[in-house]
Amino acid sequence: MRIAFFTDSFSPIANGVTVSIHTFRRELEKQGHKVYIFAPKIESWKDSDKYIARVPVVYSPFIKNKPVFWKINFNREKIKKLGLDIVHSHFYYSYTNKPRQLADIAGVPLVHTVHNLFPEFCYFNHSPFQSPEGAKRACETTFRNYLNNTDLIIAPSASAKKYIEKKMVKTDIEVLATGIYPGDFISYPPHLMRMNFSVRPENKVLLYVGSISKEKNIEFLLKAFKKVWQALENVHLLIIGGGPIEQDILELIARQPFSGSITTTGYLPKNKVNKIYGACDLTLVPSPLESQSLVTLESFASGTPVIAIKGSGAADFIDDRVDGVISKLDLNDFSDKIINLLRAPNKLVHLGRNARIKARRFNAKNQTGKLIEIYKSITKNLEGEKHSWNC
Repeated sequence: MRIAFFTDSFSPIANGVTVSIHTFRRELEKQGHKVYIFAPKIESWKDSDKYIARVPVVYSPFIKNKPVFWKINFNREKIKKLGLDIVHSHFYYSYTNKPRQLADIAGVPLVHTVHNLFPEFCYFNHSPFQSPEGAKRACETTFRNYLNNTDLIIAPSASAKKYIEKKMVKTDIEVLATGIYPGDFISYPPHLMRMNFSVRPENKVLLYVGSISKEKNIEFLLKAFKKVWQALENVHLLIIGGGPIEQDILELIARQPFSGSITTTGYLPKNKVNKIYGACDLTLVPSPLESQSLVTLESFASGTPVIAIKGSGAADFIDDRVDGVISKLDLNDFSDKIINLLRAPNKLVHLGRNARIKARRFNAKNQTGKLIEIYKSITKNLEGEKHSWNC
């Protein structure tokens, strides 16, 4: 098949959308398919890959990396020559009708993956001329209209599917998580990881990987860590990632009595992060607004259990007290579950072993195979509809 991925977020931007696109493209091409990528142009960044088309955009002056206008009119002749079978859109910051236009010109179906709960993202990330509530309402309309104008939606978790359905979206929805390559998660030796980040050898390490942004509930995470730090000796929090409130969070940490027990790294290369999970004792996913949380599966692949919030997409991948732990969105419950697990090292090992086994079910080859079947199904269905109309 010949597939066009259209995205508002791609390398060098580091987030789950970029990881998902790279993973599926890598595996699709291994299985003999061709993937073209349409992504925003970024100054000072050049691709060596001729199948990546960088589209000129106007970026928001208020939200970093958010395209607000796409300066492209598709050349119909060139698009037809690509011989596309599917257009698949992926958005993080904003929505545009350009993928629909591309699919219509090519005469192929449009599939869309909902990578984040977009209206909730808008509530926390908006221009200073909007209220959070106003931004959310506007984005709900954009979100619903776009999804209802696609031919199929992919939700990365059952929770994300429920969220979409509540927004009066009528398009069919399939649940498919982004896959992982378990072999990419061979860990650094724990003592070397601790040495590298100036963590005492005897310390238990709690890990957070993700955006430093309001919707990720970072302040909740710090409040929970305070309780853990007060209850236990020899505990350390490692925060990997950057984002719009990174400076605010750094200043908040600096004012805390436990600041010496927290290390923040900013963004790190993906291949390095992959080797850190397994050297930590427990991964924390404190946001209730995760649509999937690739972090959960990546941590599982490393043999490190996860604590996530009930009702989030991250929690959908956890069998409570079997390969991880599910917490209520409650400070005491979240912190108590961290403390109880750190006091039970044998339980941590047991959960980690089961987590590693589960991660194998979500390997990239399997998940991509399911994606191909989705593509074939929607293509066949639409061809059948055209045939019935022609009759």
